[in-house]
Amino acid sequence: MRSFNDSRRGGDAFFDRGTAVAAAALFCILLTGCSGGAPAALDSVAPASISSPVPTPTGMPTDDPEDGGAAAPLPTVSAPLDEPIELDTGVVLAVSALRVITVEAATPGEVSGPAIAVTVTARNDSDAASSVDSAVVSVTTDDGGLGIPTTAGPGSPLSGELAPGASAEGTYVFMLDPADDRGVTVIVSHAAGEPVALFTGRTS
Repeated sequence: MRSFNDSRRGGDAFFDRGTAVAAAALFCILLTGCSGGAPAALDSVAPASISSPVPTPTGMPTDDPEDGGAAAPLPTVSAPLDEPIELDTGVVLAVSALRVITVEAATPGEVSGPAIAVTVTARNDSDAASSVDSAVVSVTTDDGGLGIPTTAGPGSPLSGELAPGASAEGTYVFMLDPADDRGVTVIVSHAAGEPVALFTGRTS
């Protein structure tokens, strides 16, 4: 027959084993809870906002509207080569001559070859003076070509200020190969920010 002390020692041993098992179980529960909670917290973090260009309807990126974007194109007025164009500013522009020529290189950087000489006349029919110092003339062709400006030949651009009723003339030379019987558009901007004149026809 077991004595009280024997039973107590056995109970103490059982208690010690039970306590150890319970402690181990509690540790596992705590460990599982800690390891399982971290990903949930990461998953709940919202992704960082990424700035990207505003897409156009075709899907191509373009300037953000907040950046201002590109300036609006200038208005244009078209006419045949042999007709003048009167702009709403009161300035009348005309291609008074277009000749096919051959230029000879005279200074380094110039090129010899076929070209066209375009003479532009500007008349001021307004009541205020108008400057043509910043006038720009260019030439494109019907087949996608571009006249190359050259200092060779009889070039003499528009310049000065036109008083009301006054007129001025300037000649611009462009390398163009071939130059004969070519469909061209002469583009004239007599002043920055003003409407642009387009003269269309053929060389001869």
